[in-house]
Amino acid sequence: MTRTPYVVPIARAHAIWGLRQITYVMARQMAKTQGVIFAEIGRRLDDCPTPIMYVGTTELFIRDKVEPKIVHLLQSTPSLNRKTSWGHGSSKYSKVVAGVRLKLAWAGSDSM
Repeated sequence: MTRTPYVVPIARAHAIWGLRQITYVMARQMAKTQGVIFAEIGRRLDDCPTPIMYVGTTELFIRDKVEPKIVHLLQSTPSLNRKTSWGHGSSKYSKVVAGVRLKLAWAGSDSM
């Protein structure tokens, strides 16, 4: 995070126990997804499994950008890979990890 010091407060906010919602408004391509959001999704699913919904802008964005990165995160992290139910209740937009659901949705989708 030395190259992106502006994400440090966001990452720290994610570590605050009991915080129910974090909202931040930032420009595109500012390390939000890879640097903060996916790291937090992985940490939560691994350490304290809780249902998660990631909402993107369009189905195309979720299908082509987010879902492949989520699959890579789950496959490349040994503990998450072991906890993922590949093919059992999982689909392109819904993954079951450690018994909880990770849903991928987009603005206007019926998943919300």
